[in-house]
Amino acid sequence: MSKYLREAEAGEHVGYAAVTMSRWRRAGIGPPYVQAPTGAIRYAVDDLDRWMEAHRVVPSGDESAGQEVGSSPSSSTTPIGRRTRVRRGR
Repeated sequence: MSKYLREAEAGEHVGYAAVTMSRWRRAGIGPPYVQAPTGAIRYAVDDLDRWMEAHRVVPSGDESAGQEVGSSPSSSTTPIGRRTRVRRGR
């Protein structure tokens, strides 16, 4: 049986803010969730992990593209969804 997390904990688990999780839930685009009769929202850890894996992108130029997930020792540990700004010369 999967462990269930509150919205803030679920967001932390996948690397997003609780408000983002809430927006996605209302828009119907986020990970699966459970709503208790009291209105409490909970996310199953197994569902969060499956949802993240379903949104995994392997660039076509990536040398490890033909390998199974996690089989490469050089697999990235950078959180998904984090963007870095590229500064152009002035």
